[in-house]
Amino acid sequence: MLWRLRKEFVLVVCIFISFLIFKKGKICKKVDKGEEEFQKINYEEVIEENKRLRELLKLKENNRFFSKVIFAEIISIKPFIFPGEIVVDKGEKDGVEKNMVVVAKDFSLVGRVIEVKDSSSKVFTIYHPSSRISVIVNSTRDIGILAPECIPFLSLKFIERESRVCEGDVVVTSGFSEIFPKGIKVGKIIKIKRPENGLFLKIYVKPFSCFSHLEEVIIGK
Repeated sequence: MLWRLRKEFVLVVCIFISFLIFKKGKICKKVDKGEEEFQKINYEEVIEENKRLRELLKLKENNRFFSKVIFAEIISIKPFIFPGEIVVDKGEKDGVEKNMVVVAKDFSLVGRVIEVKDSSSKVFTIYHPSSRISVIVNSTRDIGILAPECIPFLSLKFIERESRVCEGDVVVTSGFSEIFPKGIKVGKIIKIKRPENGLFLKIYVKPFSCFSHLEEVIIGK
């Protein structure tokens, strides 16, 4: 009888130990799986960061507009749709100065720096109500002023009725201002209205910069 009780006790202990080993094994597997997923996420982040840095390096090599460039991330945007103002994470300590030019990664015009703090800067975009940009139509060399008067598009003003501008023509900065260098692409003409009366055409321009996907910019001088 005593022998049988000992046997049953040993059996119960063995079952309990086996249960603990099984649970421990499951926990270890979960931990290993968690660590594996964490390492996978970190690896993917490193890959993306390396890709981004290579892109930025390539952009720096392809730059033909500025003698000085600063890469910055957007930390604030106002309003969210067709923003007139953005704030970037680079400021005076990074070498940013007022009236430096801001472009997207494809070197299409975003705007200009209007206010500089120690570690951030405010940018007025081409959609800001005060924006007026001297531009040239690439195909005809007509010179006009680009203003945000028909959002989501821009209005190209002071192009004479006799001009041969066409839909699809590209508009670039003229270089006649003290801020924007010559040749930065701004947008494409998408619609032209020829009024019965008046001296100038009504021209609508779609900006090249896609503000809804804009996360990083280049600040140049």
